[in-house]
Amino acid sequence: MKPTTRRNIMCLVAATAISTAAAPAFALFGGGGRIVYDPTNHVQNLKSAVEATTQTITQAKIFIETQLTNQKLFELADSIADTSEIRALVGDVFRESQRLQGSIRQSQRALNDLQNVFGASRFHNWNEFAADIGRRKEAGDKQATALFDAAAHADMQIRNALDANRALLQKMPYVSGPTEALQASVNASSIVIDQNSAMLYMMSTQNKNQAQKMAEEAKKEEQHEQSLADYFVESYRALEADRAQIGGGAR
Repeated sequence: MKPTTRRNIMCLVAATAISTAAAPAFALFGGGGRIVYDPTNHVQNLKSAVEATTQTITQAKIFIETQLTNQKLFELADSIADTSEIRALVGDVFRESQRLQGSIRQSQRALNDLQNVFGASRFHNWNEFAADIGRRKEAGDKQATALFDAAAHADMQIRNALDANRALLQKMPYVSGPTEALQASVNASSIVIDQNSAMLYMMSTQNKNQAQKMAEEAKKEEQHEQSLADYFVESYRALEADRAQIGGGAR
C-alpha cells in the first residue's frame, strides 16, 4: 500500500471517530421542556477536560522529544508520512491543546465565581439563582453582567479552540499516543460546551422569553380548555331545555 493511500485511510478513521464519539453528551432540554443542567456535574466535566488536554499536551511533547532524539520515529509514523510533516502536525496539536486547556481553565474560573455568588445568595436552588442573574443582567446590574459575560467569553474561547483541535484530528494520521489523546480531548471538551450552553441559556434573556412564551401558551391552552368546558356545559343545558319543552308538548 502506498504511503499516501495509507494516510488517507487513517485520516478517514480519525474523521469517523469524530462523527461518532464527539457528539454532545447532554441534551439542552429534558422532559417537559426543562433545561438539563447540573452545576456539580459541570465542575467535574471541566476537570475531566483539563485532564484530557493535559494528557494530549504530554503525549505530543513526548512524541516531539522522541523524534528529535531518534530520527527513525515510530515505525507506523515513518511509513505513512514525511517525518517533518508529522512533527509539524504534532507541534500544532501541542500548541492548540494548550490553547484549549487555557480556555477550559477560564471557564472553570467563571463557573467558580458564579458558584461563590450563588453560595452567598438567598437562593437554595440553582435554577432560581440563574434566572435572577438573567433578570439582573437585563436590568443593567454590573455584577450579574460581569458574571454572565465572563462565562460567555470563556465558552466562545473553548469553541474556537475546539474547532482548531477537531480540524487537526481530521488531518492527523494515526500516531500512537497523540492521536488517541487528541480524540479524548475533543470528546471531553464537547461535553463541556454542551453544559456551558445549558448554563448560559438559564441566565439569558432568551431563557426568560422562552419561559414567558411557555407560560403564555399554557395560559392559552388553559383558556381553550375552559372555553370547551363552558361550551359543553351550555350545550348540555340547551339540550336539557329542549328535552323539557318536548316533554311538555307531549303531555
